[in-house]
Amino acid sequence: MMEKDGNSSSQTDPLLSSRHRLNGVLTDFDWNQSVLATVIARTKAVSPNRLEDKELDPNCIPLASVSFSQTTSLFSTNEFKVADINCLYRIGRIEVVGNTFTFIPAEYPDGEAPSAFSQLQPRYSRLTSDELKLCAIKEGMIFEESVSTDVYAEVASLSYLNALGVEVPGLTPMMYPSDLYERRSSAVSLAKQFHNYCDFELHVIGPEGARLEAKSEIIRIHGQPKEVPTNWYKTESPEAVEMANVQNQTNAQIEGADSSAEHLGDRSIAKMRAAAVAGKVETHAITPHMKWANSNPNDMADITDERVKIIERWTGL
Repeated sequence: MMEKDGNSSSQTDPLLSSRHRLNGVLTDFDWNQSVLATVIARTKAVSPNRLEDKELDPNCIPLASVSFSQTTSLFSTNEFKVADINCLYRIGRIEVVGNTFTFIPAEYPDGEAPSAFSQLQPRYSRLTSDELKLCAIKEGMIFEESVSTDVYAEVASLSYLNALGVEVPGLTPMMYPSDLYERRSSAVSLAKQFHNYCDFELHVIGPEGARLEAKSEIIRIHGQPKEVPTNWYKTESPEAVEMANVQNQTNAQIEGADSSAEHLGDRSIAKMRAAAVAGKVETHAITPHMKWANSNPNDMADITDERVKIIERWTGL
């Protein structure tokens, strides 16, 4: 779980006590590791009928937009869309009666409970009254009082499309590898080369009429990669690499024929084109795999200068 900074309620949030749930400041972050994100939204309790009146499913709030807003140590910002989270599911309600806090689980038909409910409902059900008090919404300008609170959440494995167009698990790249700065095609300030952290937060916007727009607390990552993480250029399969090499060879043969024909006159061009059509040889549209393989067909892990340019354009960092 990736959520929340260490300077507000997350310090005492009992759901963040597990060592498996990371928040606040993350050190030595591994950009090749998979990331399971947990998004929890707590709102003042409302009657399910009010949501139904707005033609919303009381157990599932669809999200119009989910994105990461990232800021580096040099205050440059980037926005990354998150396609893996598109709904927040009702987990239950924290009922407040006087000084007593009780968790009431949401109800789902048999076999239809989402994974977020299955994972988080037992955790909330085990919390004591005092722990639930830490999770409840508080109201009041001067004297704050806890109010009954609806809890919604989603749990999702994050993924992104890498430089070769392959979907890979993990957090979308937010920091540029330090070893590549001197090889970049565009000029980069010396200060930018040594920014050693980035901050990001999750921005959630609900459907029209739901009045849901919220940002998570900030997570700070200390983990600028030295070399290019292998997930950033992981191939789809050995077969995909072999196909890319074959397609590059076919294109090179056709281009070579065209080049030779330029010196032999129009009749030779027509003959070569006719031979290509007869043999059903066609120029292949360039794919990311083909671009990457063409730089060094024998070693897909070799970060050549051409591949540095591909990474630079792909990350946009």
